[in-house]
Amino acid sequence: MTRDEILKLEAGRELDALVAEKVMGLVPCNNWLPFNAFSYIKSQTCRHENCYPRGHPCLYSADWGAAGQVAEKMAHEPHAWIIESINIIGGSPQWSATYWGGGVEDDNDMVIGSTAPLAICRAALLAMEAK
Repeated sequence: MTRDEILKLEAGRELDALVAEKVMGLVPCNNWLPFNAFSYIKSQTCRHENCYPRGHPCLYSADWGAAGQVAEKMAHEPHAWIIESINIIGGSPQWSATYWGGGVEDDNDMVIGSTAPLAICRAALLAMEAK
């Protein structure tokens, strides 16, 4: 994906699936059973080690805890970029996530989102695309 395409992504399943696959290293899988209206149980017949229920990724772009998992994953990614800071911009409801990589000062970018989880997800996708 291009930088512009990533920056146009809004919070939702499309972005969450991209983050699950490209950042978290998960694969979509059909071997999940509904547990209740909000969660799934992995079937014992599933052969995937790291997968998520197809069409129902974790809410990385909307949930602060899930976005924290993304930031944590990026912090431990070898030779990848890490999220350096998250700031609220002025008094507006805009958040920024700045990431840098490789120790090169010019390799940084500030990504904007209407929420911190959205900014984190966009920054993580851009960092993985630049890797």
